[in-house]
Amino acid sequence: MVQAIASRHGYPISDIGMYIQPMEHNRACRPEFNFFYDPGNEQEKQAIRSLYQETAKLLLQEGAVFTRPYGDLAPIVYERTASYATHLKRLKKVFDPNNIMNPSNLCF
Repeated sequence: MVQAIASRHGYPISDIGMYIQPMEHNRACRPEFNFFYDPGNEQEKQAIRSLYQETAKLLLQEGAVFTRPYGDLAPIVYERTASYATHLKRLKKVFDPNNIMNPSNLCF
């Protein structure tokens, strides 16, 4: 799926960084995909952002779990997991009542 989306966006499949970590006695895995680009090139940066967002949305629809949603990924994940976001906000209030650790970064 990742390769198909990358291909549609014109990203070379051979340039995708892929890492797969088997877990739970090989019953599950933790895949990681990296799309390399020149951060100084605004056009390339926007193209990768679009590729990344489409990939994340499709993987979520297919049952992927993102354990550390931040940056562009956070709104994609939290809009689909309202009860999870609510619990995270509650926990943050318990452990950070003055909102000094990463203010406005957890679940927005």
